Amino acid sequence: LDNQQIWLDYIKAHNEKNLEKIAEINADDWIGYAPNGNIIEGNDTHIEFLDEWFSSPANPRWRVKWMIANKGTDVEDVMQEWLTTGNDITFIDEEGNEIVENHVHDIMFENGKIKNIFIYSKPAPVSTE
Repeated sequence: LDNQQIWLDYIKAHNEKNLEKIAEINADDWIGYAPNGNIIEGNDTHIEFLDEWFSSPANPRWRVKWMIANKGTDVEDVMQEWLTTGNDITFIDEEGNEIVENHVHDIMFENGKIKNIFIYSKPAPVSTE
């Protein structure tokens, strides 16, 4: 449950554009794997990326929909803690349209910090009614 609260605090910090809080939650050797194939390595690089994105017209906002916590040992018998989350992100695209995407984040925690995030994305369903 601690990791779930860390994630909720992390998302709140993103929605508030609180880069200091995000950096505090990230491990120094943080790595993010974006759905477009990009890899962002390091806490400082992540904060630079977010600062630029938050300053753009995109104005991203997240909403957590569900979370599943799990843990298990890796091949070297080291315990790993993971949280898989379903989140919606809403942002403004380059043409000024509001876009909603469904994201799944697989988050690895180490010593109470977020170490790795794998992000999977798809467009949110659009009602045809």
